[in-house]
Amino acid sequence: MRASDSFLCVVWLVLVLTGLARVQGEQPGPRQQWKFTASALDGNQLRPAIGKLAGEIKGSFSLSEQSGLDCLRLGPADSPPGGGILLTTEQDAADLPVAAMSVEAWVAVDETAEWGGIVGAVLDSGTREAGWVLGYRKDRFYFGLATEGPGRITYLQSGSPMLLKAWYHLVATYDGAGEQRLYLDGRLDGRRAGQQGAILRPEPLFYCIGAYRDDNDYNPFTGRLAEVSVWHRALGPEEVAARFEERKNLFPGIEPQRPGRPGAEDEWVTWRGDNFRSGRAPQKMDLHPSGKPLWIYQPRHGPAPAWPGTAGSDHWRDRATAEKPKVAFDWVNDVVVAGGRVYFGSSSDDSLRCLDAGTGALLWAHVAGGPIRLAPTVSGQHVLFGCDDGAVYCLDARDGTLRWKTRPPSAPTLRLPGNGRIMSLAPVRTGVLVRGETAYFGAGLFPEEGMWYCTVNVEDGRILEEKPIGHSPQGYIFERGGWLHSQAGRSHGSGMLGKVAARSKPVVPVPSLLPRQAAANFPYGPVESPDLAFAGSGSEVAAFERGNTEPVWTAGVSAAARGLALAHGKLFVSTTDGRIHAFGASAPGRTRVHEEKARPGEPFPPVSPALDHLIRTLPRSRGYALVLGIGDGSLLGALAERTELHVVGVDTDTERIARMRRKFAARGLYGALDRSSGRGSISLQKVEGWEALPFADHLFNLVLRGRPEITVPQSEAQRLASRWEGLVVNGEGEAERAEHPAGAGQWTHAYGDPGNSAASGEGMVDGEVGLRWFGRPGPERIVDRHMRAPPPLAGGGYLLVPGRDYLFGLDACNGTVLWEREIPRFMRVSMLRDCGNLVLDAEAKRVFASAGSKCLILDLLTGQTLRELDAGAGHDWGYLGLDRGVLVGSAVPAGAVRREVSKEAIWEGGYGDGKQAVCSHELFAIDPRTGTRRWRYLPAGAIANPSLCLGDGKVFFIESRNERSLPAAPDAPREGSSSKRHPGRWSYPELLETAGADLVALDLTTGAELWREPFLAKEGGILTFFLICQGEHLIAVHSRNRIPLVRPGPAGPPGKPPPAPPAVPALPRPTLHYDVRVLRTHDGSLNWERILNTGRRPNLTHGEQDRHPVVTGGRLVVEPWVLDVYTGEDLFTFARRGGSGCGSLSASSGKLFYRASNLAEFDLESREQRLVSKAARPGCWINMIPAGGLLLVPEGSSGCICSYPVQASMAFGPRPTREKAPGPALPTGGN
Repeated sequence: MRASDSFLCVVWLVLVLTGLARVQGEQPGPRQQWKFTASALDGNQLRPAIGKLAGEIKGSFSLSEQSGLDCLRLGPADSPPGGGILLTTEQDAADLPVAAMSVEAWVAVDETAEWGGIVGAVLDSGTREAGWVLGYRKDRFYFGLATEGPGRITYLQSGSPMLLKAWYHLVATYDGAGEQRLYLDGRLDGRRAGQQGAILRPEPLFYCIGAYRDDNDYNPFTGRLAEVSVWHRALGPEEVAARFEERKNLFPGIEPQRPGRPGAEDEWVTWRGDNFRSGRAPQKMDLHPSGKPLWIYQPRHGPAPAWPGTAGSDHWRDRATAEKPKVAFDWVNDVVVAGGRVYFGSSSDDSLRCLDAGTGALLWAHVAGGPIRLAPTVSGQHVLFGCDDGAVYCLDARDGTLRWKTRPPSAPTLRLPGNGRIMSLAPVRTGVLVRGETAYFGAGLFPEEGMWYCTVNVEDGRILEEKPIGHSPQGYIFERGGWLHSQAGRSHGSGMLGKVAARSKPVVPVPSLLPRQAAANFPYGPVESPDLAFAGSGSEVAAFERGNTEPVWTAGVSAAARGLALAHGKLFVSTTDGRIHAFGASAPGRTRVHEEKARPGEPFPPVSPALDHLIRTLPRSRGYALVLGIGDGSLLGALAERTELHVVGVDTDTERIARMRRKFAARGLYGALDRSSGRGSISLQKVEGWEALPFADHLFNLVLRGRPEITVPQSEAQRLASRWEGLVVNGEGEAERAEHPAGAGQWTHAYGDPGNSAASGEGMVDGEVGLRWFGRPGPERIVDRHMRAPPPLAGGGYLLVPGRDYLFGLDACNGTVLWEREIPRFMRVSMLRDCGNLVLDAEAKRVFASAGSKCLILDLLTGQTLRELDAGAGHDWGYLGLDRGVLVGSAVPAGAVRREVSKEAIWEGGYGDGKQAVCSHELFAIDPRTGTRRWRYLPAGAIANPSLCLGDGKVFFIESRNERSLPAAPDAPREGSSSKRHPGRWSYPELLETAGADLVALDLTTGAELWREPFLAKEGGILTFFLICQGEHLIAVHSRNRIPLVRPGPAGPPGKPPPAPPAVPALPRPTLHYDVRVLRTHDGSLNWERILNTGRRPNLTHGEQDRHPVVTGGRLVVEPWVLDVYTGEDLFTFARRGGSGCGSLSASSGKLFYRASNLAEFDLESREQRLVSKAARPGCWINMIPAGGLLLVPEGSSGCICSYPVQASMAFGPRPTREKAPGPALPTGGN
């Protein structure tokens, strides 16, 4: 360098530093500061370093000094209340920031808390919110702030998790114009808009360090503090970064551990490049400006993601947009790159492919035993991946030959339908992480079926360690703070698996170069090189320089670019259509496109005439077929090409299976079903023998032999065949139907049966149950749970699931979606204020669905419309019921049926007291075979739809005497009711108390009135009214609020003194009661009646006043009472344990099913509650349906964002014997 150049550099540096000093000098420093040194303490009094505000230390504390760093350790409070440092309770002395602020803390937290405070002056009592606080909640830091604008506090949470006992530099700022920011260790970690104006002053005031404290919360901090500062302005990012850089060397371990890179520097041997999943590559990238790919690889099939789409809304939180997907690990074919090769797995055809990284040419493929949903990991010449067949595979990286295969020794061998495939009960959906010579993985999905964490020797597949875990391991396993974690499906956060290194802070997550606006436009798969950040959108991939919101490079891709990898100087992009795109520095003359196409091959040999006839006359052409012995594959091929069955071939010959997998894959028949093709698909699985096959009971629609020499016990074949229209083909080609299960019930109406019992009579699930299948429908087409839509129906091996103007028809035994269709105006919400609009007639293979003014009669096998019925002009179809071959319907004023979905609609019809019921002004009966009306009934007043029920050859309902409740004409309300917002909706006081009401019975066949009995409301304020007919009993149950005369609790039976204490003076406030009357169906005379006091306050918000009764096995359940239906005597009470008690009950012959946070059951004999599954939660009304020998739980939690790992439909049946895997390492097989 020349002397003149050196002089110029020195001059420039002096000018810059002078300018910086001038800028910094113009900015005011901290208004308050506290340093925790020996000189700052006088006993338990803390002197300020800046400002005048001293503090008093509460609870235990100590000073420590290490490597020149002074800090104060605050211990647990000596006594409640206690702990932390109280600065002041006086507003004038506090000198709190008003217009803008910053707060800084150098801190190490020793113990996590639900609400921990570091420094703040806050009030958050629910009704009053003010001030600010810097703190932590569980494993995240937060900055809470309340300003004049919204008048409520918002908590900005850190994106990065907190490591206990590690030092952090925290800065929180508010600019006075609407933005909160939170910085961790000198970098921006989170920002949030919404606050506006001056910061509200908390009153009363508790200005504290080391505690979250207001007038009703006092949560002391446990940990270390080195310095706390407060400004009356917002620090800028450069200032925050400079303050961190200035002092960071004083704090050991404050900078996060940098991820070690497995493989060579220019490789990407595991998902997102390293075990921290940082998404960082060390080499700089230079891509050709044309954005033209070097090559594109297109597999035969795109990905087949495991989990369905997300909920379309969450109206409880005022969100009308789709939920952000939480389980998207298999939406693309993510790649890894090593040794000049690209490796990726397929969830569609179960293959692990290897491509040439330079040209994109296919080098080899290995077909596994199930879907490969996550990217493999390369370690030397080993390629490791997990599979839905429950195994971890290790292939030779050079040619794809199988080196070894292993699974958790304790995992069950049971296979069942899951996510549209026959898979292991314990799939490996964490990928495989490798450290040195050891590989790590997790297996399992459902807690009740077992979940495991395993370590395995990379060289030979020996299981080194196996231990059960408590979370559902779904998503890539990763390293953080010296521990391995895995994502936990939809659950918030992750689950710890095992310790692998010394404790350290987590690595700084990507994106760190990507600006906020750029991340909003390109939200997918961000990765970084030292100079650029890359991210994908729905149709592009782009590169950004630090801080630049405009891309410096873009390229178009074929679909959403959700998977990115940087290796060998190239950018590899995986899109949701399955393609892999490679971009590099050189200019491609022509993009190489490698498109896999199915090779038809020779036609399959014709099947026998008997089998040909069987194929043409299958009861269900969709579902699962089991072929015992694959032979030459001709039988499997014929079934796959001529039906829409998923054909599972099993054999004991490993080499034959591998050979036939390749053959069917080449023809495009292997793997996941493609419904658009109009044909089926094939998968091949290995079994050890033929005596006891490892499949769940009764899941196959068709069982037949592919090799004549194979002998399977008839009992085993019958065990595997569906009990509903399942066929077992014997050695002579004759088909034998499986026997229908004795004791199986059905759920044909909204409340189980025409009589509204909310019970099915199902007797096969009264013992312990286990998982049978899971998958679609997911939440994407299901009505938001808070809207309380009508329940699913089930019978005859079919399952009907209503959605948002949508209806699914499923095979109840294996979860196959047989058909699905849109039905305009079909959706109905707030069903508890109305009645069902769906009826299943399994025996006649038909479905009745009302939508708008129509009732559609559908073919149960196909979902196609057979006939349309009409309620008449100006009406909507209200009630729908079928009994003894007579279809009963009702007409309601147009618009009365609730169909709106919004937060306002939740409260208008769903929750709280004083809601209006939908009412009918006409009843009629129809012959469903011809569509002709049999009779018509015009009431004197409105009929409350929730009261309509059928039974004992009669139609029952409650009819108002209030003439104003009827419309004056089909399209106009009577005088006096014209101001009603919703014609056809009335409150129960208007219906039953204004002019009285009658309980009415009509003859089901003729419509003639049989009897009418006055319904006397003993006291006003009726909230909900239900009628149930069971046998000779008509049960009327309604809720109301009243001043109790006795203490809350179950009263004794009629005519006997109550077991509770004697009567006491009336309580000062009303409580929720249920009135129960049981009448005789033949004449309406009273049998017995009871008044049940719940002791709960009025206007509850979780449906406590809306419980639908249950009648099963001679018991009447009015939650929480279980009564003798014949006498009214108390049998016992039960209480849900867990959750808020949302939803209503369903029942089998011996169990109640309901929501208690999770799927729960109550055994009416043992009187014990058990959880059916902790992996999911039911909906807010009824969606646990015991029928057909199973407990069916179609998805009903749509719109729920709570922390549950699975959101899908599922079924449970009598738990089979759980067999274990045959040892820690499975025999290896050929390619």
